[in-house]
Amino acid sequence: MTSGDRVLGRSGALDEDGTVDPFSHFVNVFMLDRHGYRIDRRNAQDIFVPLYDHQIPPGAAQTVHYRLGLPPELDEPVTIEVKLKYRKFDQRYTKIVASQTQPNDAPLRDHQSESPYRNQLPIVTLATDRVVFSVEGVDAAPVKQEHEVTDWERWNDYGIGLLLSGKVQLRQAAEAFRRVEALGEYHGPLNLARVHFREGELDQSVEAIQRATEMDEPPAPPWTLAWLSGLVNRQQGYLKEAETNFRGVLEVHTAEMRGRGFDVSLDYEVVNLLGMTLYDRARQQRGDDGASARNDLLQAAIKQFERTLKLDPENEQAHFNLQMIHGELGNAERRAYHQEMHLKYRPDDNARDRAVALARARYPAANHAAEEVVVYDLQRKANNQN
Repeated sequence: MTSGDRVLGRSGALDEDGTVDPFSHFVNVFMLDRHGYRIDRRNAQDIFVPLYDHQIPPGAAQTVHYRLGLPPELDEPVTIEVKLKYRKFDQRYTKIVASQTQPNDAPLRDHQSESPYRNQLPIVTLATDRVVFSVEGVDAAPVKQEHEVTDWERWNDYGIGLLLSGKVQLRQAAEAFRRVEALGEYHGPLNLARVHFREGELDQSVEAIQRATEMDEPPAPPWTLAWLSGLVNRQQGYLKEAETNFRGVLEVHTAEMRGRGFDVSLDYEVVNLLGMTLYDRARQQRGDDGASARNDLLQAAIKQFERTLKLDPENEQAHFNLQMIHGELGNAERRAYHQEMHLKYRPDDNARDRAVALARARYPAANHAAEEVVVYDLQRKANNQN
């Protein structure tokens, strides 16, 4: 952040040995072992639980908050320049590598063994943007900035970032998606339905899904509409309708899906949802009259959970439900097997909480970044020294 030649604040600065300011925002996952130490030596076998996950998967977005403090006197517009940068290995890991080199090993780039190691790996700029703010009372006016990205995409990505950051920013996410809807894009009501579902406002979620189905330039993806409808119907107790919705996700393959190489049938989370819906339907069957239908539904649920295990043999949710179903059917051997697998693969919540608590105390910067809403201060003393 600058005003003319004056630097007002910064984030992501490097120190003398090439270490990035730890209080910067990192698009990464801060993974821990069982003892609350960061996985930072390529020791993948010790992976246990993330302290935070700031990765951005395909189709997602991320919202980052910064605190801007302006001095009382400015005589030029304020420019904020943002760059997303990438370096393959951080200073801590490359320093470990440097410390393990042997006399006959090839020398590390630009490093003399007798001097302290400085990370010389190239830093690549993946994306950049800048915005200029005018200052009241200053004659110099910023040039109007044009963006290649459309307004609805900007609002939609902003809303997705807020939605994925947790429940505390759902109201702001809803407002962003309403703007998208006002611009005539189905993404608005479709994502607004997700917000309403997270807030437990099921009727409003249904209404938003209906509005999304009415938009046809372009139309909303039928698999997404079916998935959201299934979630809402299941929550409202409309299990037969939810079953139809989830089957629509897993079994209907449109020309668009084939053209884009989509195979949603491999999404075992939806497979599990279908299995749980069938199981819940089976439990609604009462008395002798419902015995046959109950058995058919239980067998159908078993097929779905076994389908999940072919995709993910360690899926603890599938093992848990199979344990319950085989118990109801009197299949003692199968029940015992899936009970053992569930106990083996289910997360140890106490151990996870302990590792996270130790890491929060051990890594102050990562502890700050793990908050549900993080505000990065551009004028920290360490920032201004770099």
